[in-house]
Amino acid sequence: MGDGWAVTCLAFDFVLGVLGITTTLTAARDFPHRLVANRKGESGTLSESAVVTHGEMIEHSFYQGLNLWQAMYLHSTSWLLPVRSSNAGRLGLLWLVTLPWAARRLFPVNSFSANWKAIGKSDPNENRTLMRVGNNKHRAAPTINSMYFVKKWQYVFYKHVILHGLNVSMALVETNGEMKYRGALPLSTEWRVFWLCLNTSYVIEFFLQSLVKRRDVISQRTMLLMNALLMASSSLAASTAVFGAVRWEAALVSVLLNFGNRGRDVVNTMATAALVYIFA
Repeated sequence: MGDGWAVTCLAFDFVLGVLGITTTLTAARDFPHRLVANRKGESGTLSESAVVTHGEMIEHSFYQGLNLWQAMYLHSTSWLLPVRSSNAGRLGLLWLVTLPWAARRLFPVNSFSANWKAIGKSDPNENRTLMRVGNNKHRAAPTINSMYFVKKWQYVFYKHVILHGLNVSMALVETNGEMKYRGALPLSTEWRVFWLCLNTSYVIEFFLQSLVKRRDVISQRTMLLMNALLMASSSLAASTAVFGAVRWEAALVSVLLNFGNRGRDVVNTMATAALVYIFA
């Protein structure tokens, strides 16, 4: 593929990423949810009795920004060849693509596991100025709890394989003079499909629940089926896109360091790169 295709893909990825972030932030601004919070254990993206909150949308925007930043990093395998020609240059780019994680604490955190571990429980430290919505008497349906559980492990795969694992793998792609992955990954058909699925999932997820609230647009059952389809297609596209590109030892080390040193993603990722470089 020529330089024209590389430029087209770069421009498309950048524009799509920016549009997705803009959609999320404008929705967070325009939806009347700033002073609404769900009861502990309910997320507005799946629960019929809850709403998508302002915090959930802002959290989405953080990850959309990460996705866009990573896309630019992956494209650098094509157009930052002088920088990538040295270990120092590749590690510098790895540090740059991981650096936004240092600001993670500035964004809301919505735990997936809270949705099946604390259904209906009250939080004594909750902000009393917020209006609480959701089901406070009954547990969520088993189907919804199962989807939350799957989403949790999807996130683990996304964070440590698609993000940290892949980024580390690209930084070490020429270790010992051997190309572990040939060709620019973001130009491949598999990655193009994954990028579309990923951006679609992030943007449409909270709009689907909004359509349920309208009652006359889609039903809760239809929304759950569409969410399940999004989850399945995104997972399949992700697995296909990174197969052969990710060094699985990097993903495994990233997971282990995360569980042992939570909230230190920049340090953990650079440590992962160092450990894989030395021992793998």
